[in-house]
Amino acid sequence: MWYGLLILLGTGLGMAIILLLASVAHVVTHPPRRTTGWAVANGMPTGPEDVQADYEVCKIEDSSKKLLELWALGGADPEGPCVVVLHGWGDSRLGALAWYDTLKPIAGRIILYDQRAHGESAQRRCTAGRREADDAAVVARWLKQREPDRAVVLFGYSMGAAIGIDAAIECGEVVDAVIADSPYRNFTEALATTLRASALPARGIAPAAAWLARVPGELIAERAAQMKQPLLVLHGTGDIIASHDEARRIAQAAPRGRFVEFEGAGHLQASSDHPQEYDQALRRFVGEVTAEKKARPTET
Repeated sequence: MWYGLLILLGTGLGMAIILLLASVAHVVTHPPRRTTGWAVANGMPTGPEDVQADYEVCKIEDSSKKLLELWALGGADPEGPCVVVLHGWGDSRLGALAWYDTLKPIAGRIILYDQRAHGESAQRRCTAGRREADDAAVVARWLKQREPDRAVVLFGYSMGAAIGIDAAIECGEVVDAVIADSPYRNFTEALATTLRASALPARGIAPAAAWLARVPGELIAERAAQMKQPLLVLHGTGDIIASHDEARRIAQAAPRGRFVEFEGAGHLQASSDHPQEYDQALRRFVGEVTAEKKARPTET
């Protein structure tokens, strides 16, 4: 009788683990969408007009030839770069509007769009950075053709930071610099820390679910080592989702990397916890990138 009970319990436990793995993998590739309905329900801005931004809607094809709608918001610096905002997992361009006031002073143009399977994207599956980097590269090349005299800076946070680094490697000189806020070691580690923060089992579950979801497993630091562009890494010492030490390693791995830490700030909280220091770091970095862009010979 006990033997049969143990078999029954083992079978039930195995099924529960398989179900959990499948659920986590599905959520990774099909995150909750932050659409206009979500914004209305949560009292959030539903478009650039709600943050008093001048903007135009542009439509291009992504790397899979599906429609990609962009919001091109006006910045406050006529000489400033085009800043492409690459949002994190589970966010959208609506959530990215929260960065407008932070980026407006240093930008000539701010580009927002929904990553794959986020917001109102036409894509149905998130690849946690693999195909999203291809889309970011498409946007960067489109911007370079549209405004060749402006620098193109990719500003990515969390998953968007990894996307920005990969897109910069793919684009070469099309991208002039990358700003990475709260980058993680790799997606699997970020998934594990997120599961633990949600009081869910992470050991073994995170790598297995990441494998099922076919998400990138490369270390971001190894990717950053291949960059030719300047990289600014911004990170809070209180971040429990993305390791502070790993963020430093990413900056140190990049040939032109720079690391700025913010005492006690949690994941994506540095700009709100330390607004003056954050603004100074952005201004200094973007000023150097803009000056370098102007000093280069005009491309023909």
